Amino acid sequence: MDHQERTGSASIPELQATEGSNSDRPEKPAHAIQLVHTDESGQLQLNESAVQTCFLDGEISDYPVCLICVIGEKRRGKSFLMNYILRALSCQEQGLPLSLGADDAPLSGFEWRAGIHCTTKGIWIWNKPFILERNGEKMAVFVLDTEGSLDIQSSRDICLKLSALSMILSSYMIFNVNSNLKTTEMDYLELYLDVAENVGKSLDLPALQHLNILIRDWQDFVNCGKEDARAYVFHETEKLQNTLSYNLVSKTLRGPLADCSLLPDPGRGLQVDSQGKLSEMEEDFKNLLTNYIFTLVDDVWLHRKTNRQGENLTCPQLARILKRVMNILQSARYNFNSPLQMFFTFENHKNMEKLKMQFQKDVWKMSQETDSLIIDQNVTPSQMASRINQRATGFLLEFEQSLQGDDTQEKERLVNELKSYASEHQQEFSKDYSQKFYEFQNQKSTENFKEEFQTQITIKECKKVSLIKKDTHPFIIQNELSNIAKKLLADYKESLEGIDDQQKQRLLNELKPDFLQKKEMFCEKYNKIFFAWKSIDTTKRKFKNFLDNMEEELSPIWKNLMKSPSLIQSKINDTVNDYLVDFLRSLEGIEAQEQRFIKDELERCLIPLGKEFCDKYSSDYNSLLKLIAKIASGSLVVVAKAVKLIIKNKTAVAQAVAGAPVLPLTIGVAVIVGAIVVLRKNYANKRTQ
Repeated sequence: MDHQERTGSASIPELQATEGSNSDRPEKPAHAIQLVHTDESGQLQLNESAVQTCFLDGEISDYPVCLICVIGEKRRGKSFLMNYILRALSCQEQGLPLSLGADDAPLSGFEWRAGIHCTTKGIWIWNKPFILERNGEKMAVFVLDTEGSLDIQSSRDICLKLSALSMILSSYMIFNVNSNLKTTEMDYLELYLDVAENVGKSLDLPALQHLNILIRDWQDFVNCGKEDARAYVFHETEKLQNTLSYNLVSKTLRGPLADCSLLPDPGRGLQVDSQGKLSEMEEDFKNLLTNYIFTLVDDVWLHRKTNRQGENLTCPQLARILKRVMNILQSARYNFNSPLQMFFTFENHKNMEKLKMQFQKDVWKMSQETDSLIIDQNVTPSQMASRINQRATGFLLEFEQSLQGDDTQEKERLVNELKSYASEHQQEFSKDYSQKFYEFQNQKSTENFKEEFQTQITIKECKKVSLIKKDTHPFIIQNELSNIAKKLLADYKESLEGIDDQQKQRLLNELKPDFLQKKEMFCEKYNKIFFAWKSIDTTKRKFKNFLDNMEEELSPIWKNLMKSPSLIQSKINDTVNDYLVDFLRSLEGIEAQEQRFIKDELERCLIPLGKEFCDKYSSDYNSLLKLIAKIASGSLVVVAKAVKLIIKNKTAVAQAVAGAPVLPLTIGVAVIVGAIVVLRKNYANKRTQ
């Protein structure tokens, strides 16, 4: 038979029916599975799949739990008893009247055999809890069968371990005893209570929640009631008052957490080739058995598994405790000789787990402060490694001082385990811290080099007008910025720390586009402005040509005497505005601020030229008017000579002849002659008078 699962249990009709009571659970017959077994080397092993199946079902994760566990010597009818408990629990789960089944129904469930062969090894558990409901509250009830815990002489170590596990896996413990409490049972019960008390302290569990001493094959069919059982226990413990060997037994059996039940011999019908049927039992035994089991099942609500504070434990919590205990039992490299030695082991492990959690909490706290340590305090990886190492050393020293017991080798093993744990977390934290530190440093270096290149761009930006005026071609600027970028990239790669060449190259490749983008943006802008500035000279030359043409058109001035300086000024202003408008159209793609700047520069070039031209024209125009007035007041000989010179475009000589100041010839001859005739006629009239 496979040690993980028993066969034949599916043949119980009553138990098969329980599977249909909850439609959410799969319709697979319930059966007993081995939760804990002994391997070939004699070490206890936990069946993880059984833990998952029994305790980690999401449906029952929040339910309180009751665990009915039976211990006792082998071949004393433990499995027989438990199978009838299963039948009663099945009825209660289905909401049916309590029953032990039909009289002729063969007994099945936990495997059992009447006779000398032991079929149970380790701890077995019914794989489906019974879900009971009362007043709207639900509870999960488990039934467990233990074998081997009473083999004190043959394997004290296994006995101690199974006792500890039985304490964890029970809230209602049935101690199945044959005939009477003998020395063997007393020895084991004292040992069990000692283990339960010590282990309970370490696991924050009560040492005992309820203990039922069940005396089987009781010799008196008539006196099997509760009073008879109490009298028997009182009588047995009275004999123990004067000895220290069974102090815990005496104290417990007289206390409120223990009681006693008596069951007589079931009769010969169950001893030879029996199928465990009710019909095979003596009637008195069947009645007492029925009363015992019905009372037990009715009282399960009083025996929920709790911690020492009285708080209900759930199945997942129980599973965690069980796994933790099994890990401790399996890690111990020696056999336990006493409950005290087991207690020291549990306490040492508890202290180690406590320090592990504290160290992990400190590491987590430091990890939360990483940004501050790096950014604000600039703590280097080597400095941080030193800090965390000091903390780990402190925890190790504290643990060494807390160790209990006298097993030097086990103490050394535990210290090494904690040291290994601390070292692993140190390395993990230091690696993570170093990575974050160098990430920050390299990121800061990245930003610094970005800023440095931007500074070089800004310098060029500030000097661009000067560079343009020096006729620095865009190709030259582009080459200069390319060289600057190349030098900065080389320095940047050299500045990177804490990463390999591949990572350096990756960061370098990420920075290059930033440099290229900045360079291209500036060069594109510089190129546009450069050629825009070049177009200023072109526009300036065009304007000069315009003025030259205008000057040629207005010469000699006497031909255009009717074109006043204000008219010429207006024409030049209009022309300047036309040039500025056309020039602005050519600046498309240049920022508005730059456009205004370049336009202003063009204005500064054109307006003085226009003003100079207008000033000269105005001066010539006014001088000519004065000359005309002068000529008009002179002799006919002088007038004739001046006119002749003016017509010959010798204005300067005419001015000299007439005694007028020097004036360019810019006024039309016809106007001059007309003016002279009028003036001369006025002069002649005056002489006649």
